[in-house]
Amino acid sequence: MLSDEGLTDGNKLKKVYEILDKEGVNVVSLQEINNLLTDYHNGTERTPIFKRFSQDDERGFTKGGRIHEIASIISGRSYSSNSEASGLGGRTKETQDERNERQEHEVEEFAKIAGVWFEVKE
Repeated sequence: MLSDEGLTDGNKLKKVYEILDKEGVNVVSLQEINNLLTDYHNGTERTPIFKRFSQDDERGFTKGGRIHEIASIISGRSYSSNSEASGLGGRTKETQDERNERQEHEVEEFAKIAGVWFEVKE
């Protein structure tokens, strides 16, 4: 579990990404994301979580609900250059295809854990 002790604003999101890199999408990593979002909405985490978006976009994430916010955090990260868990064979960056596949898989895993995934039967 992520401890807030010694963490400054902005480091909490980095720690969440490290947990996701190490453990993948599971109940523990989802709880850490949920805790981060709770702190953010309560005002105890002041660093913008979605830095690549405008304030209007960020308000849209909030209006979209927690599921949308969590999916955005999961899909918005990329593996760090020192991530041993990345499976990139020593390379420091994912290709776009690798990133797309990872994002799809991780968001699907999250949706299944959260109980919002539905299989389409053809």
